[in-house]
Amino acid sequence: GRALCGEGAELWATQSRVAIPATELRDQYDYWRVLLPCDDFYKRLDHDYCANIGHSTPTEGQWFGGTWCYVSSECQDLGGGRRLGDPPISLSERAAAYFQGRRLVEPGNVSWKICTPSTKMVKQDRQLRDLPVEEVFALMDRLETDAAITVKHSLLNSWVFWHDIEAPYQSGDFAALPQVLRDAMSKRQAIIVDTQAGGTGNLLVLSGKELHVLEHRPGMKCGPTNYCRKVYAAEQFQEL
Repeated sequence: GRALCGEGAELWATQSRVAIPATELRDQYDYWRVLLPCDDFYKRLDHDYCANIGHSTPTEGQWFGGTWCYVSSECQDLGGGRRLGDPPISLSERAAAYFQGRRLVEPGNVSWKICTPSTKMVKQDRQLRDLPVEEVFALMDRLETDAAITVKHSLLNSWVFWHDIEAPYQSGDFAALPQVLRDAMSKRQAIIVDTQAGGTGNLLVLSGKELHVLEHRPGMKCGPTNYCRKVYAAEQFQEL
């Protein structure tokens, strides 16, 4: 089966909505021509790893801090997701469907689900955030996805800013780092550190004690991802 980008949870991070009706999505495409992160990320994926729903931190404990993916409609464990083309649930959805007319996608063989993280004892859904950061970068290079959109929709987000941790990181005082970073570092789970409000500009990714620098240089010799990458160990780090 096929889905329009936005019928699942693709646009939660930008529109705070999931399961957007196909008719509305077509109207958005007609108006905007491009929908982030559809064109530079989701439409290029060829794997079944679960991607981030939102950009919240792992400590917030909200459902949109989890991950999601498309599955066959035969899957019964959707975790709050839905089958594409199912009737609207909320009053606002019913009203929107009434004014927009019949959906272009009838109930079919595709659903979207909220993923269940694996534990040490039980293997569940495969998440991008659980991959070594080098594997995420390798996927990004192969699929030629935008680096910023890829890491934001793949890795843990900390909402910690570099200027707040630059001194303790450079000095090796990792105990002084925020708890969200220490937890991720102890698990060697890659986590994003922002350099500007809104998640724009250069991005940093901590993986263990290594710092991966993604420098925004569109049009330069950084390839189609629009970012050049460097990696530093804490003991050899130089000021950005």
